[in-house]
Amino acid sequence: MAETCRTKLEAAVIILSFFFQSGIIIPISSECSVVLSFANQRGEECRSIVFKEPIKDKVMIGHLIRLEEVPHQGSCNVLCYMEPNCVSINIGPSQGGNYICELNNASDESPGLSYPQSKEDYSHLSIENPCSSSPCFNNGTCRAGYTDKGFRCKCPLGFTGIYCEKACSLDFEDGIGRWKMTGRAFIYQPTFGDNPVARKRESAQLQGNWWVGGAEKRTSESDPAGEQHPDEADVPLGTLTSPCFRIVGKSISFLIGGGCKVNKVRAELIVNNQVRLFTLTIIYLLILLKQLT
Repeated sequence: MAETCRTKLEAAVIILSFFFQSGIIIPISSECSVVLSFANQRGEECRSIVFKEPIKDKVMIGHLIRLEEVPHQGSCNVLCYMEPNCVSINIGPSQGGNYICELNNASDESPGLSYPQSKEDYSHLSIENPCSSSPCFNNGTCRAGYTDKGFRCKCPLGFTGIYCEKACSLDFEDGIGRWKMTGRAFIYQPTFGDNPVARKRESAQLQGNWWVGGAEKRTSESDPAGEQHPDEADVPLGTLTSPCFRIVGKSISFLIGGGCKVNKVRAELIVNNQVRLFTLTIIYLLILLKQLT
C-alpha cells in the first residue's frame, strides 16, 4: 500500500506543478505514509518531505500558518509541501464532503511542544522533521525538506552560512561569492596580499589578507606576486555589488585605493535601492548616519 500511495502522490505533485497557479488541487489518497518530492518549473530548489502515519482524533494547536478548505484529504498534503514553513497538518470534515486543512509550522517532534490535543473526527500528520534539533543559529528559520541534509536555514539580516553561524562581513577574507559582478574589471578578485608592492608601486594599505583591486591578478596565495589584469590597469570595466547588509552603530567607513584615475573608479552606498552617497577614489571616507536621513 505504501508504494502505491507514494506513486500516486509523486505523480499528482508533478501535475500540480503545471496547474497550481490556476488553483487546481489534485485528489490524492492519504491512507498511508506519503512522500512528496518534485523539481518545479521555475528552477527553484526542490523540496522532499515524508509524512508519518496519521494520528486519529488529534490536532496541533497554536501553530497555524494557513487554513484552507479542500475537496480531498490528500490535497492538504500537497498544500503543506508547497508551503516551505509547513511541517504538520490537521485535517477535519467540512460541509459538502470537503475537508478543513490546517497547515502548521510545528510538528510532534518540535522541541518544547506538548503532544497534539484531542479533537474528534480530525487527524494530525507530521513530517519527518530534521528542524526539531534547532540546527539554525542566530534566530535563523529552519525549513524542512531541502538539501541533502533534509533542511536549510533562512538567515536573518546580518548573518550567513549553512547554519546562519557567520556574521556578514565585507572584508573579502571569505571571497566574493555572494557579490554580484558585471563586466571584466573584477574577474580576478579578490587579491591576496599587497600585490602592487611587488611591482614597486605604492602599497594597497590593505587590512587583512584579501582586498579588491581591479588592476590586480593574484587570486590565491600560491600565485606569483605582482601579476596584473591581462587587460592592463584601468582598461577593463565592470561593477561589483555587495549583498545587503545592516549598519549597526553611528558610522560606516570605506577604505578605497588612491592609485586610480578619478574618472574610472566610483564607490556608491545604496539605501533602499537608491544611491545615497558616493565617492571617487578617496583614501578613507567616514560617513555619519545622520547624513543618510
